[in-house]
Formats: sequence, structure tokens, C-alpha cells
Amino acid sequence: MSRSLKRFTVRGVMALLFVLAVLLHVGRTAYRAASIRDKHFHTYVLSREHEFPASGVAAAGSPFWPRFWRGLLGMPCAGPGFCRVNRFPPGWAYLLETCELEHPEIAWRPNPYTVGWSHTQAQKELEERLKEIYAARERVQVLFDGF
Repeated sequence: MSRSLKRFTVRGVMALLFVLAVLLHVGRTAYRAASIRDKHFHTYVLSREHEFPASGVAAAGSPFWPRFWRGLLGMPCAGPGFCRVNRFPPGWAYLLETCELEHPEIAWRPNPYTVGWSHTQAQKELEERLKEIYAARERVQVLFDGF
């Protein structure tokens, strides 16, 4: 009578443990990346032709896939998120977008219930230049309307 059960060998148990470890690592990383629900901020300068430029702030969710791949490779999940805020209608341009995950200096949180943000110096300078260009364009338009 032959034995139909396969014998456990050290090599087979090592291979089984390796596969189990890989599956647990992938599952744990996916769970950790999916459980992060916090929002972070993006600051930008809004511009549209024939309209006054303005600064803006938007809250964005933390993206899953960049966090998952970073966690899978052993990197910290709190790094840059490769996320973009695409909530504006066609015709709007949002310039110099800055993500809080890449530039933590744009937001401060004195306690868990309060948050503040500021624009970078480059964003402030761009907004001022765009306002000057817009004001000059309006002055030229007024001159041409007089003829």
C-alpha cells in the first residue's frame, strides 16, 4: 500500500513560510495604506483669462497607490503623494500647486481640531505679478475703449 500523503520537508516548509510572509506583508501594507483617511492641503494660484488672479487652498484625500507602493518597498508612507487637485472647470489654470505632503511648511496644526495654511513665497510673488499684468491690461483696455 503506497502512501498518498506528501511528506513535509524542510525545503517545502521554508517555501510555504516565504509565500505566507509575502502575502502577509502585501496584505498588511494594503490595510495600512487604505486605513489612512486624513486630508492634506494643496495651495495654488488660480488664473483665468480676463479675470483677476487669486490664491486658493483645497483639501485633498491621501492617494492609495503611492502610499501602498512606498509601504511595500519599506519607505515611509508619509512622503510625497503624487496627488493633484483637479476640481476646476475647463479654462481655469492653477499655477504653482504645492502639496502639503511634499512641503509640510505650508500648513500648521496647533491641535488636532485646528489647521492653518500659508502660501509659499513664490506663489505670493506670482499672484502679485499676475495682478499687475491684469491691472495693466485693464488700463490699456480703457485707453482703447476711449477711441
